[in-house]
Amino acid sequence: MGVAGEASLPAMHPGRRSDLEELQSEALQPAMLVALTAAYGILAYLGLTNDSRDTCAFLVAIGVLSSVCVAAWLRRLDPRPAACALVGGLIASLGLASHLHPSPGVVAMLAPVVVLAGVLLDWRSSIIATLLATIVALATLTGSGGGLSLDGVLLIVAVSSGLPLSWLLTCPARTALSWAWHSYDQALAMAEQLRDRQGELGRLSKSLQETCYRLECVNRELEEARQAAEEARRLKAQFAASISHELRTPLNLIIGFSEMMVLAPRAYRGERLPERYQGDVEAIYRNACHLSDLVDDVLELSQIDANRLGLEKELVPLAEIADEAVAAVASMFRDKQLALVTHIPSDVPPLYVDRTRIRQVLINLLNNAARFTEEGGVRISAESDGHEVVVSVADTGVGIPPRDIPRVFEEFHQIERSGRHSQGGSGLGLTITKRFVELHGGSIWVESTPGVGSTFRFSLPLCDNVAALPSRTNWATRVRPADGAGQRKPVLVLGDDPEPLRILQRHLDGYQIARATSLRDACRRASRGEACAVIATSPEVTEDWQRLRAVDGEARNLPLISCTFRTIRDVRVRLGVAEYLVKPVSRDLVKTVLRRLGRGVRDLLVVDDDPEMLRLLGQMIASISGQYRIRLASDGVTALAQMRESRPDAVVLDLIMPGIDGYAVLEEMRGDEKLRSVPVVVVTARGAEEETVVATTLSVSRGEGLSVAETVRCLKASLDGLLRPWQPVPERRAEPAV
Repeated sequence: MGVAGEASLPAMHPGRRSDLEELQSEALQPAMLVALTAAYGILAYLGLTNDSRDTCAFLVAIGVLSSVCVAAWLRRLDPRPAACALVGGLIASLGLASHLHPSPGVVAMLAPVVVLAGVLLDWRSSIIATLLATIVALATLTGSGGGLSLDGVLLIVAVSSGLPLSWLLTCPARTALSWAWHSYDQALAMAEQLRDRQGELGRLSKSLQETCYRLECVNRELEEARQAAEEARRLKAQFAASISHELRTPLNLIIGFSEMMVLAPRAYRGERLPERYQGDVEAIYRNACHLSDLVDDVLELSQIDANRLGLEKELVPLAEIADEAVAAVASMFRDKQLALVTHIPSDVPPLYVDRTRIRQVLINLLNNAARFTEEGGVRISAESDGHEVVVSVADTGVGIPPRDIPRVFEEFHQIERSGRHSQGGSGLGLTITKRFVELHGGSIWVESTPGVGSTFRFSLPLCDNVAALPSRTNWATRVRPADGAGQRKPVLVLGDDPEPLRILQRHLDGYQIARATSLRDACRRASRGEACAVIATSPEVTEDWQRLRAVDGEARNLPLISCTFRTIRDVRVRLGVAEYLVKPVSRDLVKTVLRRLGRGVRDLLVVDDDPEMLRLLGQMIASISGQYRIRLASDGVTALAQMRESRPDAVVLDLIMPGIDGYAVLEEMRGDEKLRSVPVVVVTARGAEEETVVATTLSVSRGEGLSVAETVRCLKASLDGLLRPWQPVPERRAEPAV
């Protein structure tokens, strides 16, 4: 259409070229109509006038009509030849007319034809049409032999200017069309990108749906696992409570009889054990006491809803713990004829540890060493670098293969041995040993050479404010370090029940728990800087402290934590008994209880369905004093019959018995006016009520009040301690189709 317009787009889009051709085809039809109208107009004019130029005009009209007819026929085949035929016919007709009758008017008519050529044809054809029209104009104006006049030059310029004029006329359309196609290209590219992104989003959406479904499945599985864990915890507590009687009664018999053999031989009419038996019985007594402590810890884990195994730490010389461990396993080494040597230097400082746990660590390591040692022996040694003490247990056994060393401390992992060592141990001793060491903030490792021996080493820190490693089995949480260099914050406990004090001392690490004898004693110690807080273990003590705050400045500024415990004392009050003892009971404990009952108690009735336990309690009481008259009853029916026949001064009663149990006996005694005032001492392994220590209330107060930050910290600590990890249970969805 225009030269400049075509040159500006050398790489014309094929779609844009087809659109230009379509526009040219659309413009051809009105151009043909205009030409046809002009031809008929000339013919009509010739019919109305009688001019000398009639023949010339007639030929022009006929030429135009012929061009229109040819163009109309070619348009059905291809618009481009039709446009060329129309433009060429018009130029030829005007050239013929100017040849027959040269005149400036005919030359002037060539200018619209050039413009039409620029509109209908491409730039090459437009240039050719412009050259032909210019040649015709020059031939017409110079045909008479004269030169070009100024008017002639202007006519030629007008004819030649038709091409740029056509470009100016079509430039906006070309520009708009170019922009449209450029926008179309961009839109097309963006559409392709959008389709790609849509596909990616579709795939991502499907992947997210699958991931969401899997997460929901995992959440459901986690919820089911949590419920299973809760059920397992409940079953564990139920199991521990169910076997407590079976555990405690035999232990009570072992400890009780061995204790009397060692400490009260007069219970056997003054007959002392032979010297060779004395040491063995003492070993039985020590190990039974150790086993009793461990059993208490197992039962305590199930009965006290705590998340850790309490450590009762104290400053203990390592040599004493080692001697106790050696005494516990000495018979095993004697039977196998193995040497057992202990070398603890005197300069090793005392350790702030739980004596029972570290003794168990050494016992486990010594048992393990003896199991896999046939010749030679075991050596216990220790060394200190000022920060920690490293204890070594070296044996001359068969050693550990290198491939098994990384798994030595795994649960239930047994090292493959040959011959008689193929099945040794349960695979838990070293695991428990590792837990105990980590609870004290230490570490344990092993070095071994097959055929030469193994050396187990564990480290224990010398300071008492070490953060212990968390246990994988939730036996312990991280121990809170105390402030200061080895100093623990002092906390006073107010209350006359010793059980809460024992629980707090055992489980509240990082603090120095002490008992205050009275309110004034607590204020006096606080004024000397010996207390940073007070824990009241009963509502009565809390009320007394609140009243004291009104008149005492030290009490007003000291934080008060009210923690009301429900202990065995509450069980005793609820049952209406004088004492409530949980097996195993020692001779000293029985002696203390009898002293509390008073001097007037002489006639005692002991009731227990276990004949051995019945005999043990009778001998314990008899060994305490020969003034007691002891009667024995093996069931509730016999006990009630003896009490109605002769009223006793006190009754030692077991709760769990076949037939009429201890609860029924208590109910019968309360209904009998004669027996109602008889004090009862309950000695049982497990009652119908759970023997737990539970805090019923917990509150924090201070006379000067708590700031917002302190309140938020208290709330956060309480919520973190009480609430388990929570997440909403997801709705179940159908699995997405693959």
